[in-house]
Amino acid sequence: MLFIAALGLKCYTCNSMESQEDCVKQQQLVTCASGMDRCQQLFTTFNNGSIMNKQFVKRCSEVETCNEASITISLVCKDPDWTCSHSCCDQDACNESEYQCRLQGTRISRRETEICK
Repeated sequence: MLFIAALGLKCYTCNSMESQEDCVKQQQLVTCASGMDRCQQLFTTFNNGSIMNKQFVKRCSEVETCNEASITISLVCKDPDWTCSHSCCDQDACNESEYQCRLQGTRISRRETEICK
């Protein structure tokens, strides 16, 4: 009897509080754990004139987590102090670059939500 092990999805991972470029410089392609069926990108910046925070993340994720993040971003990024970009996709290395996915829906203010299939 021959058993073939199913290989997990491969996604880029990185985390930076500096810039997207910094995240891309440190990104690594990893095999996701069992149950992780999406590659996710999340970029957020908050700037109210006196406080600025940035987060740039690429990671393995689950479809439910991607859906929750999309809802959260659509709520948070209505605030003009926030700039956000979020995408999830389900193919190996599909979260390599920011511009790999097509925009779904309409652009609202400075919010972008992308979903790749």
